[in-house]
Amino acid sequence: MKMNGQDTLEKLSELLNNARRYENYIASSCPFHDDSRPSFFVYEDTYKCSSCGKWGKTSTLLRQLEKKTMRVVQDQPSYDYNPWSKWLKKMSLPEIVKVSQHILSDRPSMYLRNRGISTRHQIKLGLGMLEDWLIFPIKNQFMQVIGGVARAGESNTSSLKYVIPNGQDPNLLYVPSWSAVKNKSYFYLTFGIIDSISILICGDAAMSTTTGKRLNPDALQSLRKKIYIFPDHGEEKEAYNLANSLGWRGKVIKYAYPDKAKDPNDLFQIGILKNVLQATTH
Repeated sequence: MKMNGQDTLEKLSELLNNARRYENYIASSCPFHDDSRPSFFVYEDTYKCSSCGKWGKTSTLLRQLEKKTMRVVQDQPSYDYNPWSKWLKKMSLPEIVKVSQHILSDRPSMYLRNRGISTRHQIKLGLGMLEDWLIFPIKNQFMQVIGGVARAGESNTSSLKYVIPNGQDPNLLYVPSWSAVKNKSYFYLTFGIIDSISILICGDAAMSTTTGKRLNPDALQSLRKKIYIFPDHGEEKEAYNLANSLGWRGKVIKYAYPDKAKDPNDLFQIGILKNVLQATTH
């Protein structure tokens, strides 16, 4: 089935490095040359790099990047493709988290700073860095490490943005602060980890899925409180499907994103997320 323009942009946002998806285009690092800052712009029909001048059809770009991704999967050993496999051969999961936290405390993530997550918050939340992968530890209510998510760092050339250990439950939830969840009669659920952190910094309780837009509602069974699902722009359908399965607990935040904003973190960066949150619960 032929993809429409929006579907093509969504797929490309997963394949391009440092991609930021807006309503009708993507800004990212250029895949045709070394690019430390976004100079590559992809629209529904065409793409162009403002630095090297490369341009062409968006459909052609998608085919090229998909072929490149397939070669990476076929040519590289699995432990190179998924960094967790290599790390877990040498250390336990809690040890990986601890080592990565020490590294980040000495060299905080500039990527997270650019997303509004300060060095203080990076350290306070126990985030880590290992081999140019950001590490988000997943903990249970007893603060035991039960999983993790790795996000490609600033100069990481991996074709994947987010990676979990092989065999990890895809329905595990990332909770930046269990105490915040316990102290509220409600919490926000996002489809992105950085979105949940942004909401926490604004003073509200939040958690995130760890494998995208799909979640088994059983993962939320023990949390008998109101759940405000805050989707990115374009993820409303999945949000409503999940809310319907949660009964009285599930409610979707209906919000018309302004231009150049597509998720809660974008709202956080432009300084309006806190007001949006207050409007949904008051």
